[in-house]
Amino acid sequence: MPVISPPTSTSMQIWPQLRELAAKTRMLLQLAGLWLERRRTRDQLSDLSSEQLRDVGLNPVTVRREIEKPFWIA
Repeated sequence: MPVISPPTSTSMQIWPQLRELAAKTRMLLQLAGLWLERRRTRDQLSDLSSEQLRDVGLNPVTVRREIEKPFWIA
Protein backbone atom coordinates (compact mmCIF):
# COMPACT_ATOMS: atom_id res chain seq x y z
CA MET A 1 0.00 0.00 0.00
CA PRO A 2 1.45 3.43 -0.92
CA VAL A 3 2.47 5.73 1.85
CA ILE A 4 0.88 9.18 1.74
CA SER A 5 3.00 11.80 3.37
CA PRO A 6 1.62 15.02 4.84
CA PRO A 7 1.98 18.17 2.73
CA THR A 8 5.28 19.95 3.08
CA SER A 9 5.84 23.67 3.03
CA THR A 10 7.26 23.34 -0.51
CA SER A 11 4.19 21.49 -1.80
CA MET A 12 1.90 24.03 -0.12
CA GLN A 13 3.71 26.88 -1.87
CA ILE A 14 3.23 25.34 -5.32
CA TRP A 15 -0.62 25.34 -5.22
CA PRO A 16 -1.04 29.12 -5.58
CA GLN A 17 1.37 29.04 -8.52
CA LEU A 18 -0.56 26.18 -10.14
CA ARG A 19 -3.86 28.03 -9.65
CA GLU A 20 -2.37 31.14 -11.24
CA LEU A 21 -1.02 29.11 -14.16
CA ALA A 22 -4.42 27.46 -14.63
CA ALA A 23 -6.16 30.86 -14.63
CA LYS A 24 -3.75 32.25 -17.21
CA THR A 25 -4.15 29.15 -19.36
CA ARG A 26 -7.95 29.53 -19.21
CA MET A 27 -7.66 33.17 -20.27
CA LEU A 28 -5.44 32.25 -23.22
CA LEU A 29 -7.85 29.53 -24.34
CA GLN A 30 -10.79 31.92 -24.10
CA LEU A 31 -8.89 34.49 -26.16
CA ALA A 32 -8.03 31.88 -28.78
CA GLY A 33 -11.72 30.90 -28.91
CA LEU A 34 -12.74 34.53 -29.40
CA TRP A 35 -10.23 34.92 -32.23
CA LEU A 36 -11.49 31.74 -33.92
CA GLU A 37 -15.09 32.94 -33.64
CA ARG A 38 -14.17 36.29 -35.22
CA ARG A 39 -12.41 34.55 -38.08
CA ARG A 40 -15.32 32.14 -38.61
CA THR A 41 -17.87 34.98 -38.59
CA ARG A 42 -15.84 37.06 -41.02
CA ASP A 43 -15.38 34.06 -43.31
CA GLN A 44 -19.14 33.50 -43.29
CA LEU A 45 -19.79 37.16 -44.06
CA SER A 46 -17.36 36.99 -46.98
CA ASP A 47 -19.43 34.16 -48.50
CA LEU A 48 -22.57 36.32 -48.71
CA SER A 49 -23.42 38.24 -51.88
CA SER A 50 -24.22 41.96 -51.85
CA GLU A 51 -27.89 41.10 -52.31
CA GLN A 52 -27.87 38.75 -49.32
CA LEU A 53 -26.15 41.38 -47.18
CA ARG A 54 -28.75 43.97 -48.11
CA ASP A 55 -31.53 41.45 -47.36
CA VAL A 56 -30.32 41.19 -43.76
CA GLY A 57 -29.77 44.94 -43.46
CA LEU A 58 -25.99 45.05 -43.77
CA ASN A 59 -24.07 47.53 -45.90
CA PRO A 60 -21.65 45.67 -48.24
CA VAL A 61 -18.99 48.39 -47.80
CA THR A 62 -19.14 48.16 -44.00
CA VAL A 63 -19.02 44.36 -44.19
CA ARG A 64 -16.00 44.51 -46.49
CA ARG A 65 -14.18 46.67 -43.92
CA GLU A 66 -15.09 44.18 -41.19
CA ILE A 67 -13.89 41.21 -43.25
CA GLU A 68 -10.53 42.86 -43.90
CA LYS A 69 -9.77 43.32 -40.17
CA PRO A 70 -7.24 40.95 -38.61
CA PHE A 71 -8.80 38.39 -36.26
CA TRP A 72 -7.24 39.98 -33.17
CA ILE A 73 -9.03 43.29 -33.76
CA ALA A 74 -12.67 43.60 -32.67
